[in-house]
Amino acid sequence: MPYLTISGEPLFYALHPSRESRSLAVVIIHGAGGNHLSWSPSLRRLSPTATTYLPDLPGHGRSGGKGRDSIDDYADVMREFCRALDLTSTIVVGHSMGGAIALSLALHYPTLCHKLVLLNAAPKFTVPPDILEALDAGLEQGVDIICQYAFSPQPIPSLIEATRRIMLDLPLETLRGDYQACQMFNVIEQLDDIRVPTLVIGAQDDLLTPPENQLLLAERICQAQLVLLQGSGHIASPTDQHQIQHLLLQFLNLGRLDKSFRKIYN
Repeated sequence: MPYLTISGEPLFYALHPSRESRSLAVVIIHGAGGNHLSWSPSLRRLSPTATTYLPDLPGHGRSGGKGRDSIDDYADVMREFCRALDLTSTIVVGHSMGGAIALSLALHYPTLCHKLVLLNAAPKFTVPPDILEALDAGLEQGVDIICQYAFSPQPIPSLIEATRRIMLDLPLETLRGDYQACQMFNVIEQLDDIRVPTLVIGAQDDLLTPPENQLLLAERICQAQLVLLQGSGHIASPTDQHQIQHLLLQFLNLGRLDKSFRKIYN
């Protein structure tokens, strides 16, 4: 698996190349406290027609350095990542904080973004105060509270445990910094400036970025389409990931979702 040096720091990314010479370039950005393994295999290896790049943000996973203090700072890292790999007009997929980074990229570096996919994202986050308070008390306390908010009412125990392991492997200051960066993020007044086709995917039972956030994104981004998954929380289950893969593939290849998708998932 390859590394790049970004701002003097080693940045790891997983690469799943396409066999086709003219493939889609898809950059997939994880959320707060995550890494590239936060994505299910079906999304990491999205399609034979797509080359996927899944970076571990600074201070996360196998990447070195420290986490950043703001969403815009993370977006600057992703801009340098794309520049180092000579990626232009990419499809940027982001979950939660990764979706915020994708929004920042689209606003500040619009030529980099050909399409956006925003999963469980928000133009302005409202981080529950008890998450920040628990993170002030310690890493394990913070991770416990985050997991209480992150999953659907019928969570899969193995998914919770995998998520816990990823977050517990982080320095406390990195995880706390991610949530503080989310708390400061607000691009509501700038959404009208985003001019690229955008797929917004939310979940009816999301406690961290409830559906009104995705509704606002879909209303204010001029080329946005919205899908709300039923029975899913902030972190989707493996079953949801297959649904999300189908949605992404149709959006990336055809541009618009057909009526069958809207009927099944809305």
